[in-house]
Amino acid sequence: MNNTFCQNAKDALCETQVKNVCCRMALLYGLLMYKMPQNHAGCLQLTERLEAEFGREGYHAVLFDTKDTEAIPSAIFQCDNCRRHFLRGVFLSCGTVSAPASLYHLELAMPDRESADTLAAFLGDLDMPPKQMKRRETEILYYKESESIIDFLTLIGAQNAAFEMINETIQKDLRNNANRHVNCDTANIHKTVNAAQKQIEAIRYLRDSGLFNELPEELKATAVLRETYPDMTLAELALVHEPAVTKSGVNHRLKKLEWLAKH
Repeated sequence: MNNTFCQNAKDALCETQVKNVCCRMALLYGLLMYKMPQNHAGCLQLTERLEAEFGREGYHAVLFDTKDTEAIPSAIFQCDNCRRHFLRGVFLSCGTVSAPASLYHLELAMPDRESADTLAAFLGDLDMPPKQMKRRETEILYYKESESIIDFLTLIGAQNAAFEMINETIQKDLRNNANRHVNCDTANIHKTVNAAQKQIEAIRYLRDSGLFNELPEELKATAVLRETYPDMTLAELALVHEPAVTKSGVNHRLKKLEWLAKH
């Protein structure tokens, strides 16, 4: 497993102590129900430890008898925490989660369609319905929204992984907001520059046509300031007038200059 984020999450889950006997049984059921976790040493060790506690022969008989019906037996859930420990076992045995810095994706690989449908219904009853797809010969249940993944990780007890994902989500939101502000500022700058260029062209036309000297003094003053400060916004241009005028007043004067140049 080359996903360090997933590796760390599974390491922490394997090390977490489960106090109740019924919850340990539910955890073992989740570990064994779909496939043996050969790809993670901690999962294998946890499975072997729990099998030794409950006995391989008797427990496997219950497991395989139940699997024939492709159902998750409610009898193994003796307390309110058993379901989340069962899901912890399922995730440990056949789940992966991507590092949140790259993308949001958590999936559970199921051996067949019946198993996938059963687990999907189970998760739906917990108000956590997954999406479902087929990848080659494997049925996949998955989540792609950060909130759903955080909820799932929190439910199974992977708090550190959930907190890391929350922090990354916040950082991504901050970066996205900063980028939006930069893009907005850039667009506003382009808009100001383009508007100023049209205004200066109108003023130049009025000068070349000999109409400039016939303008009212306030229009002349604004025209000169626009030529002097082509990069200023309307608000900034308003402040350099003597006496100062309002932003809307400057806008009105510049619109008037453009109108005169066209007519």
